[in-house]
Amino acid sequence: MRGAAALVPVLALALTVVTAPAVSAVPTRPADRKPLPDMLGLSVSSARETAQAAGFAMPRTYDALGKGRQQVIDHNWKVCVQDPRPGEVETSAEITLGAVRLDENCPGTSPLPASRRMPDFTGKPLSAVHDAVGSQSSVHATDVSGQDRIVLLAAGWRVCSHRPAAGEVFAGRPVEVMVVRPPERCP
Repeated sequence: MRGAAALVPVLALALTVVTAPAVSAVPTRPADRKPLPDMLGLSVSSARETAQAAGFAMPRTYDALGKGRQQVIDHNWKVCVQDPRPGEVETSAEITLGAVRLDENCPGTSPLPASRRMPDFTGKPLSAVHDAVGSQSSVHATDVSGQDRIVLLAAGWRVCSHRPAAGEVFAGRPVEVMVVRPPERCP
């Protein structure tokens, strides 16, 4: 019995296994990164579409003036602050956009990129504005004939004036278009 008791520590030592850290059979992938576009000056709706088209999740928005307002009708708001900044970003990053209403100024300075200038659409069909602007901006058309008609479709309307004006940088800023039905005259 005494010989068996002496063997227990030896057997215990022999059965002790030294384990190495686990090595994954699947190599780890670097985080997916994609270019995040510059969305400053875009309407919130255009910025959201732009981020999603670039492969990112829906951006979170907040009131850049700190008034706690919700951006419910997002084409009535413009982006003043973007985090993270444009450039290579992990696709899992949370994107936040600070916005103000279209008729408000951004806090501080947020210069718009000078890449796109507004063409002159005066006298042209409203559909030409939609075709030129595309998904880069929202277009809001108002009947200025004095009849207060709602402009639902671009067909059958002629442009009297627009903001931004011809030659101004628009770079995704919301476009306001004043229209009439031909053969009506612009005021």
